[in-house]
Amino acid sequence: MKKRFLVMVGIVVLCCLLLAVVSACTPQTAGTIGSESESVKKTDILLWTAQRADIVFREKKLAEFNNANPDLNVKMEAYTEDYATTLELAIASEQAPDIFQVINNARYYVDRNMLQPIDKYVTKDFEQRYGSLFKIDEVNTVDGKLYTLAERGITFRLIYNKDIFEKVGLKEPPKTIEQMYEYAKKITEWGKKDGIYGYAMPLKTTSSVGERIIDQLAYRNGFSFYDYKTGKYDFTVMKPIVNIHRKMFEEGIMFPGVEGLTIDPLRTQFAAGKIGMYINGNWEIAIFAKDGQFPAQCNWGAAPLPGIDTENPSGKTDIKNAGKSFGISITCKHPDLAWRYMDYLLSDEYLAQYQEEGYGTIIVPSAVKIAKTRGLPGEEDFAMKESLDMIWPVRPDTAGLQFEGKNAYDTYAAIILGAVDVDEALNDLTQRYNKGLDECERAGTVKRVIIPGFDPTN
Repeated sequence: MKKRFLVMVGIVVLCCLLLAVVSACTPQTAGTIGSESESVKKTDILLWTAQRADIVFREKKLAEFNNANPDLNVKMEAYTEDYATTLELAIASEQAPDIFQVINNARYYVDRNMLQPIDKYVTKDFEQRYGSLFKIDEVNTVDGKLYTLAERGITFRLIYNKDIFEKVGLKEPPKTIEQMYEYAKKITEWGKKDGIYGYAMPLKTTSSVGERIIDQLAYRNGFSFYDYKTGKYDFTVMKPIVNIHRKMFEEGIMFPGVEGLTIDPLRTQFAAGKIGMYINGNWEIAIFAKDGQFPAQCNWGAAPLPGIDTENPSGKTDIKNAGKSFGISITCKHPDLAWRYMDYLLSDEYLAQYQEEGYGTIIVPSAVKIAKTRGLPGEEDFAMKESLDMIWPVRPDTAGLQFEGKNAYDTYAAIILGAVDVDEALNDLTQRYNKGLDECERAGTVKRVIIPGFDPTN
């Protein structure tokens, strides 16, 4: 009996050993954490952003979220070049992110079947927090459905090196584009021997030049190449603005190699004290901070964009990205989980901290109330002001307008570089855009925007 008992014990021990070996060699189920009884399945959520200026902050906050939400693994990727095209291709090939930064008006994405509505996730609390910014027709709302929400607004100013201005004898930033040219010329003549130039622009990225410089100068002076009163395009009004930049390029006043310059190399040169002036948005507050991407080695400030033939322009620059932030992709398989992260990054605490650390100007009223200032250079200069900033109405070309040939921003760059005649190029743009609008309106793909009493000076 004893021998028989020992044999049975041996068999049991052998079975236990075999079971332990099998368990050790069996891989854990992917996407789980902890023991079998405590396992939590992790779901990957991919987010795409179109800018790098705030990447450090967003990565930090993303890590905090993932630590607090063990069932989610949110990842972020930044695409700053050809973002719109890359996103459309990704959605068409079903390789799109779950959440993506909305850089165009909602109509653009809805017409291309790229966004999911978020109405079922948005509570009354959001409506109370956002006030008049909750739903803006054609910007974040299409046919009554909500697709994205306001987050921040990008204000635009003329950024200048105070140290250079002082050394050259310039007492204040230019108030007209003619002064801007004269100041840039004076700085270049003074500092060229030391590699210092008066003005720069990221001409390799034509969309940035068009949206952030040329268009903004027009807005500041109370006009646009789209006439909201008549519902027609007229690019000839842009001639004074593109001409002054063409003149600076032709005369060698601009920083060398601007035709191949993107924004980060430009920022590097400005931070090092090699550029006198350029135009950009309030991202620069954080970029040039001591703990920023390119800590400034100079004293700098920002001023309202200059006027055309007047030192007191009556128009207002367009607050970019106002009314929109992120959206859930039409191909997202877990929209409920994606919304959980969107809810987090649209919270008052997240938004207030974003502004406090100098990454942008928040426009959500409830977040603005609790946000503190850091006293960073440029913080007050870039602050939104009713006298300087407004949200301009949607243009047809930001809502899916189709036309033949080069777009306006590529054409602006060609004019500045001296590749085309300014009058011929602007007249050609006018003809092509109006023809495209007529055809799209007939096809029912784009609405002609007409605001009879539109007055951006009030």
